[in-house]
Amino acid sequence: MYPLKSHRTYACERCNEIALFTLELTSPDVDVTVTETGDLVVQPAMCPKCSGKLFEASPLTLQPTTTVVVDLFTLRQAQHRIVRCEYCTDEAELTFDYILDAVTGHDPTSTEYVLNNPAKCPNCLHSITEKTLVVPDYG
Repeated sequence: MYPLKSHRTYACERCNEIALFTLELTSPDVDVTVTETGDLVVQPAMCPKCSGKLFEASPLTLQPTTTVVVDLFTLRQAQHRIVRCEYCTDEAELTFDYILDAVTGHDPTSTEYVLNNPAKCPNCLHSITEKTLVVPDYG
C-alpha cells in the first residue's frame, strides 16, 4: 500500500492566524483511532513550528471583482505617473495597477485591469503590465 499524500493549505491557530502554508501530509503522520463503536477518529495535524492545531484553510475566497479594460488615454495618464520600473531599478515596490487605481478611481481591493497595450517605462522603455513593479512620480 502506498502512503497517502496530500498537498493542502493550512493555517496554524497559534503561530499566526493569517499565516497560511502548504503542508505535505503522508498517511504515517495522520493519527487515526477506532472507538469501541467502530467510529474512526482522526486527530488534527500539528504545526511543525509550535505544535498548535492546524486547520484546513479555504483555498479560494470569492469576492466580487470588477474587470476594467484600460483605454489608451487612461494608460497614457498612468504612464506619466511613473519614473522607473523593476527592469531599471531595484527601488520599484509598487505594482502598476496601483497607479491605474489612482487614475481611474476604482477600488484597489476589487479591481483587475486588462491592458490592450503595455505601458512603457519612461526611463528604460521596457514594457509595463499591470503587475510590473514601478516607482511612482511623487512630484
